[in-house]
Amino acid sequence: MSMSHKVLLGLAVLVTVVAAGSVWAGGDTTFAGLETLATNWLQGSLGRLIAMIGVLVGIGSAVAGSFIGMLSGLAVAAGAYYLPTVITTIAAATL
Repeated sequence: MSMSHKVLLGLAVLVTVVAAGSVWAGGDTTFAGLETLATNWLQGSLGRLIAMIGVLVGIGSAVAGSFIGMLSGLAVAAGAYYLPTVITTIAAATL
């Protein structure tokens, strides 16, 4: 590898490292207001309503003999409350 190729490779690595600093997870606040609004809704009264509907669908499915439907209803109920926290935690993770 010639000297000019090593210099170009070094510059490419440098540019990549500098550019990568701006793409760390959780660094963007473009949709912070929308994220806060959706989290408050899902962990507030809307989340409880979705959870109750999911539980009712799950109970109805269990009575009808469909345990897959029951698990789906319970998954919706749990997901409506916990999913915003999980997604925020994953998005804010750093290396």
